[in-house]
Amino acid sequence: MLSGFLFEENDIYAAHEILATDKLPLSGSNKKGIVIAYGPDDTLSSDDQQQLLRILAALKLSEQDVAFIPAQALYENGWATLSGFEFDKFLGFGVSAIKMGLQLRLKKYVTTSFRDKKMLFSDGLSQLAQDPKLKALLWSELQAMFEIKK
Repeated sequence: MLSGFLFEENDIYAAHEILATDKLPLSGSNKKGIVIAYGPDDTLSSDDQQQLLRILAALKLSEQDVAFIPAQALYENGWATLSGFEFDKFLGFGVSAIKMGLQLRLKKYVTTSFRDKKMLFSDGLSQLAQDPKLKALLWSELQAMFEIKK
């Protein structure tokens, strides 16, 4: 068995590459082990920020409880870069799992467990704000993921 390497799909990463999460543009304190990726842009519009804060508030979370990362950083560095980062839940808003290097067929609005992490992908925050049906799908799945009683 090789030590110091991680095998992710068809790629091999040296341990020092994976543990270099300090080069990722993460923000937030991640007190509760939740990573939130957003796309497609590197910055959130004011409306998208407000939408995200409302989602966090509904989950009884604060900005300090999560880590935020722009999807572009994951597209450039790959999912394996997060392997050295402590989290057990991943929320992707307007993010492509394939572009992050996850060769998995993931459906939006369906929680998937992958390597002891719960993952949920949805449309982007702007689309959610404009479509009550999508927002309802997301909320239903978030309630299950975060074990919130309906």
